[in-house]
Amino acid sequence: DYVVDIGPGAGEHGGEVVAVGTPEARRRRQSIGVRALLAVALDWLFGPEHPPWWLDRDGGRPVLCGEAAPCISLAHSGDGVICAVSNRPVGVDIEVRRDRGFLDLARFEFPSEESEQLTALPTEQQAMRFYRLWTAREAAFKVFGRTQQSGLLDLDEWRFVYGEAIYGTWLDLPFPYVGAVAAMSQSPPDVFFHLGVDPPLQVGRGCRRS
Repeated sequence: DYVVDIGPGAGEHGGEVVAVGTPEARRRRQSIGVRALLAVALDWLFGPEHPPWWLDRDGGRPVLCGEAAPCISLAHSGDGVICAVSNRPVGVDIEVRRDRGFLDLARFEFPSEESEQLTALPTEQQAMRFYRLWTAREAAFKVFGRTQQSGLLDLDEWRFVYGEAIYGTWLDLPFPYVGAVAAMSQSPPDVFFHLGVDPPLQVGRGCRRS
């Protein structure tokens, strides 16, 4: 198979190619890209002489191992890759925004109240609302292994409460990407995004520096 991934506005209205290639080649490119981005982020945050950390998996979730290793989260969609770094558990997610097919998914995945609120919005607002809800839930799941079933967030400020102070925000990403980050901390994590041949972009700024 060979995939051509078209972002929002495809068909007679144009659209933007966000990824091409076989599924296997895309997954390999995404895996290499997100690991390279993580290496750049760690060198930038802690300096190139940081301890020799290595990437492993814990229950399918990527974790950084080694002395005093920070918490990390990785994600990719289309040709975009993203990583978050924090001193507490952290989760990050991105998605390529698509303007059709999401309402059925919302009815299946979201609590009925959130799905009904989404459907009631003006058509031009539904896609962004859906992907904000979706990426927030994915980011929360990476922190806790679960998400709240209702009252997860509003569109101005969101935080999760499981007996912990939680930081959460949406990320300012180039169109058509939508992303969110959550951390079991009151301070923001560092978040880095990379797309294609563009240089890495810091889209979330924490307080730790090398």
